[in-house]
Amino acid sequence: MSKKVFALILFLTLSLAACTQPGADHTSSPSRAEPDAGAYDWKTEEWRRGGDSYAGETLYVEKNISGLEYQADPEYDYRFSEYRCWGANFYSLDQFLSLTDSSVPVIWYINGYEDATGEIWHRPIELPKMEEYGEAEKRICSFDILNPREYVLFVQILNGDETLAYLAMRFSMEGDYLSAFDLYPSMQSYEGCILTSPGGSMVFGNVYVDCEGRYFLDATDRVAVLDAAGEPLAELAWDQEDSFSSFAMKTAEGEPVFDLYSNAS
Repeated sequence: MSKKVFALILFLTLSLAACTQPGADHTSSPSRAEPDAGAYDWKTEEWRRGGDSYAGETLYVEKNISGLEYQADPEYDYRFSEYRCWGANFYSLDQFLSLTDSSVPVIWYINGYEDATGEIWHRPIELPKMEEYGEAEKRICSFDILNPREYVLFVQILNGDETLAYLAMRFSMEGDYLSAFDLYPSMQSYEGCILTSPGGSMVFGNVYVDCEGRYFLDATDRVAVLDAAGEPLAELAWDQEDSFSSFAMKTAEGEPVFDLYSNAS
C-alpha cells in the first residue's frame, strides 16, 4: 500500500490530546478553540464536553506498509478497501469485482500486518451457509477487530429489498466462523443508526466493537453502547445543538475513541 493512499484513508481525527503520538503531523483550525482535553470513560463518568466546538487534529500513520492489500487477478478491475488497526497491527477488508463482466463473482479478502514480526497475510472470506435465512443475500457492509485473534464482519441479510437481519459475525484471524449476533432490532431503536438513501434502500451506520465484545453504534448525534447480548449500556451524547459523532481511533487496549462535534455557533 502506498504511503499517500495510506495517509489519506487511515487519517484519524482526534480531539483527545492524551492520544496524540510523538512525531504525528497535526494541525487545528485557527477559527476554533480547543476544548478541555481530558479523556472521559463512558463506564465510570458522565460524558462531558468542552465549552467550544473544535475541528480536531490529524494523525498520520508513520510507517509505510507495502503490500497490505491483496492483489487479485486482472479480471477484477475494481477494489474497495476499508482499514482498521489494533495497536501497531493494521488490517484491511478488500472487496473485488469486475465493472466490465457481471459474470465474475465478487470476492472478499481480510488482510493483516503483524507489527511484532513484520508478517503480512491475506485470507479469503467465505460466509457460512445459514439455514435460517435460506437463499437471502448476504451483503458485507463493514468490519472491525475484536482482538488480535478475532475480527467481526457486519453483514446485512436481504430478501429482495427487505432487511431480515444485520449480523455481527465473528471469525478467527485464520478464517474460521465462530458465531453471529443480530444487531438489527437494537439499531432500529436508535434514531440515526439506520438511514434511507434517495433510492429508498437502507443505509446502516458504522458499528465498532471493543475487546470485551461490546458494540458501539454510530447514531449520527450520539454513540449508543450495547453489551455483547445487545442490551443498552450507555449513550454518549452532547447537550449541544447540531452535534454529530465521529470514530477517531482505538487505543492500544482495543477501546474505541470517539469525537463529538457541534456545528452550532
